[in-house]
Amino acid sequence: MKRIIFISLLGLLCSVSASAQTQISAGDKQILTIDHTKKGEVTLGVGGIEFLVTGKGGGDAVNIPGSSKNNAYRGRYYSSHLGVFELGFNIAARSSYDAYPDSEKGFMELNTGKSAQINLNLLSTSFALNRSKTLGMVMAMGLQFNNYRFAEPITLQKLDGMIHPSVIDTEKTNYKKSKFTSFGIWVPVMFEAAIANKFFIAAGIYGSLNMCDHTKYSSPKRKLHGIYMAPLTGGVTARIGFKKIYVMGNYNLSGLFKKDKGPDINMLSVGFGVGF
Repeated sequence: MKRIIFISLLGLLCSVSASAQTQISAGDKQILTIDHTKKGEVTLGVGGIEFLVTGKGGGDAVNIPGSSKNNAYRGRYYSSHLGVFELGFNIAARSSYDAYPDSEKGFMELNTGKSAQINLNLLSTSFALNRSKTLGMVMAMGLQFNNYRFAEPITLQKLDGMIHPSVIDTEKTNYKKSKFTSFGIWVPVMFEAAIANKFFIAAGIYGSLNMCDHTKYSSPKRKLHGIYMAPLTGGVTARIGFKKIYVMGNYNLSGLFKKDKGPDINMLSVGFGVGF
């Protein structure tokens, strides 16, 4: 039945002259409008919605602007390469201990191989910036976990409104490790460029909200909560890779601790990400 209606419709369109326009109206409303253009295309208007009927491609085709393939929103969709899981290793890229005596300077030396950053990008959105969809903007929101393992047997303590190192007596304690951790929400915003053969590069900024932090060392196990870590931090981020496997880097521009509460330290996290 649908095929008979479609063939009848095409027959009606073919009967219209090259310069003519046919209209069928009911009162003030136009029900049907048929306009044959000089390019051999026919525009069919039904109830205010226009359909374009062409003879290109070896057969008649109908292009419906309101369909999902031509929807303006879907046309801006960009398939980003941002992965769900990212793992990096924390490095103290820059540090300043101007407010500390010489005996305490450098106490934030880390065991990089055991100082990890984990990002879980739980929500994300993206849209294309050009018609070929090789450029896009990507935004995400997720959880960020940071683990900082000390290279030396020290822990942190609050003293006179600042963070200071406290040496752990390894002879009197069964010392194994010492670290401090933080957990929060992070939001990256990046511009992404897709390269031939599914390679891509991306760069942008990020912000993070610190929800909780504490020190910990064992054994015996001891913890100290609220170690003057900055509640809001931000920095730059970059990625390069193939499909959804890539190398990533995050550099904290705003510092790890609150101003005048600890050493001025900018952390760098370098690692990789994977998507599903």
